[in-house]
Amino acid sequence: MKKTTSLPENNDHWKHQKTATIMSNFHDDYSTSVPEFNSAPISHELQELVDNELETGETIEWIDQPIPRYFTKETTSHFLFGIPWTAFAIFWTCTAAQHSIVFALWGVPFILIGIWMLSSPIWVRRKMLRTVYTITNRRVITFEGKMFSFDIVSYDADEIEEIYRKQKKNGTGNVFVFQNIRNVKYVEQKLRELKNTVKQNDSEQ
Repeated sequence: MKKTTSLPENNDHWKHQKTATIMSNFHDDYSTSVPEFNSAPISHELQELVDNELETGETIEWIDQPIPRYFTKETTSHFLFGIPWTAFAIFWTCTAAQHSIVFALWGVPFILIGIWMLSSPIWVRRKMLRTVYTITNRRVITFEGKMFSFDIVSYDADEIEEIYRKQKKNGTGNVFVFQNIRNVKYVEQKLRELKNTVKQNDSEQ
């Protein structure tokens, strides 16, 4: 189930206290078991967003953000392509302006496209800083920050089928719908625990 929502306006103190306690316990336990892969501190804004999404009796088993970086495979290609594109667009526009200002205006949109490509690393990093991944005792939830809102996607445990992990030498990587996270093997374990727990509960009913 997918829904898009703007920033929540309500500020429930007890919910923030609950999340703060969960985060504190999680960080203590996480840093003890795998100290080289400490999770990122979650901002107050994102904590509030997560709190408002949790259902009654739902608890956080793991929460973290993607590792923020400017250059990914996608942004690197955009940035490199944007260099000659923007240079040519500026050159063409300046040359055209010597003959006709009106004609030169046709080059402005191409310059703007080039600026967008050159600045794409900044926007992608900002998006990562406004994204948070969560595993609860019931489901997986992703909060992906947009310009003025968030895309909130929830995956029930029975929707977790094949779990594919892509891991780098430093332990970071991708697993399921989580991109560029710390200690990806640990997160895979939490996903399998969630999946197995739900299967066990269904078999007992």
